[in-house]
Amino acid sequence: MLAAENVGKCLQQLSKKIDTSQTTPFNGLINLQARLNRLNNSKLANVLSEDDEARQENQLVMDLLQFLDTLSDADFSPVSQLREEIYDKILVVCYGAGAVLELQPFFDSFYFKNVQYALYDFDDEQVAWADFIVFDYIYALDNDPDYYELLRQYLDETPGKYLLHFGRQDRLLDLYPMKVHTANTPFELYARIREMIEFKKFYKGKG
Repeated sequence: MLAAENVGKCLQQLSKKIDTSQTTPFNGLINLQARLNRLNNSKLANVLSEDDEARQENQLVMDLLQFLDTLSDADFSPVSQLREEIYDKILVVCYGAGAVLELQPFFDSFYFKNVQYALYDFDDEQVAWADFIVFDYIYALDNDPDYYELLRQYLDETPGKYLLHFGRQDRLLDLYPMKVHTANTPFELYARIREMIEFKKFYKGKG
């Protein structure tokens, strides 16, 4: 998808991941980068017609997609593969077993390696273990006062922990601006988790 949307960014990402000791894929990457540079220089010099420019851009995308199809795990550096796996300890608080079944494929798909699930529960040991907490309200039953109180408990009784609320914004969350982050789609959930991991590395305040 990135290759079709932004060739330059795709090549940039590949340059960080391909093992330079793998001569054939690395040389293929260098060749594609050189072609992109020549095309960009031609654009700046206005030496191509619009049709020629579009034709070369389309051909570069097609060749990049073909190049991607030839790559295997062996072509990527072990370090770059490790970077794709997330080892931060995440406690996911769920309404019940059904919510766990809904959320497990999400966390498995994005290589989260340290995930525990709390089923409608507050467990001191799990809280102490976690780097941060995802509180699921997407798959909860609406207007359940007990589950709402459980959310309040996680907000009030988890000092030093950050919380990510997966569900629509609630007024209660506005009272905890330095503790809780929100997401209401799976796309946002992934982005917010990555943001929270980065934030936690560099910010030394209290959750």
